[in-house]
Amino acid sequence: MRFSFVVATQGRTKELTCLLSSLLPPRQQGCSFEVIIVDQNEDNRLEEVLRPFAGELPVIHLRTAPGLSGARNLGLETSVGEILAFPDDDCWYPPQLLTKVERLFDAHPDWDGLSIRSVDADGKASGGRWHTASGWITRTNVWFRCVSYGLFLRRALVRRTGGFDPLLGLGAHWGSGEELDYVLRSLRMGARVWYEHGLFVVHPRRPARGWLAGRAFRYGRGIGRVLRKHRLPLAFCAYMAVRPLAGTLASVLHLRPGAALYFSAGAVGRIVGLLRPGPLNGIELPDHWWAAL
Repeated sequence: MRFSFVVATQGRTKELTCLLSSLLPPRQQGCSFEVIIVDQNEDNRLEEVLRPFAGELPVIHLRTAPGLSGARNLGLETSVGEILAFPDDDCWYPPQLLTKVERLFDAHPDWDGLSIRSVDADGKASGGRWHTASGWITRTNVWFRCVSYGLFLRRALVRRTGGFDPLLGLGAHWGSGEELDYVLRSLRMGARVWYEHGLFVVHPRRPARGWLAGRAFRYGRGIGRVLRKHRLPLAFCAYMAVRPLAGTLASVLHLRPGAALYFSAGAVGRIVGLLRPGPLNGIELPDHWWAAL
């Protein structure tokens, strides 16, 4: 088995159908894989979604309580593939992506992982701002070269790194950042993870709307917590914390109050996650500027 796709899902049906359809031949062919659906719904809505794919895709259907990191960890325990990936339930893979990823791993046995960018259906960047040049992922550029549904990791790396931090991610104490934390942990162990700008996964863009300010705040809290957990330098933390305020200023200048509220909420969330005491999953803080917090 070459690939294991761990798909944590809750509340979505049409989007999940789109993802599974993108894995069918001839869109993807020549690669062996399994699809592990980790179902967090309280009802049986996925039975109708998965039925048309019976016999077409090797699907394993698991059930668990809500929580993105916990769901992915359950999928990791079940998986058997050489390369692990974590597609969102509302993304989809472009044709022949798996063949291209497989060729890159075969050509570069020293790569522990591969990260690709995210675009929307119109080809515009989604899931953040992306570096335009390929290269190695580091502690400071991972924020612009990584998103969970664009990660492909060798099993050997997953064995060394372990599972996702259950305190991070959607449905957890800190509402995002679980993939950033995972890659940062792997880098501390000496992993080599390549960012390939030429490949992409398709994912809807998150609109900057005032009514989504709560989500922006929760996502921001997770980013701030990862900055703190991994002890990034003060100047870099300050830059990352206030970075969304550029979007606030641009939105004010363009008379978009809802978008201004959204970006401001993201900045506040990052500051709260960075400065507010809270669980750090056993990580000890060093005696430098953190000690005053």
